[in-house]
Amino acid sequence: MIRIGLRYPEQSYNMKINMSGLNGSLFLLIFYVNHFSGL
Repeated sequence: MIRIGLRYPEQSYNMKINMSGLNGSLFLLIFYVNHFSGL
């Protein structure tokens, strides 16, 4: 998705979407790790 975003003028907008998705995935990963490690 980052390569596609680089081809268009709204590069920064696409990068923000990719970063927000990445942060959400990291948050879920940390949440599940903490949840299962606490069992």
